[in-house]
Amino acid sequence: ITNLSSEEWIKNKMEEDDIIYFEYSEFSKFIEIGKGGFGIVTKAETNDEKLVALKGLRDSVIDENVIKNFINELKLLRKVSYHDNINRFLGITKDNTGYIMVLEYA
Repeated sequence: ITNLSSEEWIKNKMEEDDIIYFEYSEFSKFIEIGKGGFGIVTKAETNDEKLVALKGLRDSVIDENVIKNFINELKLLRKVSYHDNINRFLGITKDNTGYIMVLEYA
């Protein structure tokens, strides 16, 4: 992640408009649909009734290495987001536990 902390990297990307930021309050009807190696995936609905997948970090496993992996996945999803076989990366949101990726729900 170079010399920037994970938090700084995300903030910089949002300021540069490389990553769209969604207010967490824009989402409702949360249903947990899976757990990965470092995160929980939740299905949610936006205010305009679109379905999205929210992928966040689990509190119990957060350490610097996990955060780096989260950032690396975020970077990768931004690059391949328009591939037909990959859920599109829409942006990022934040709740009281930290940053959460917002993905197209398929």
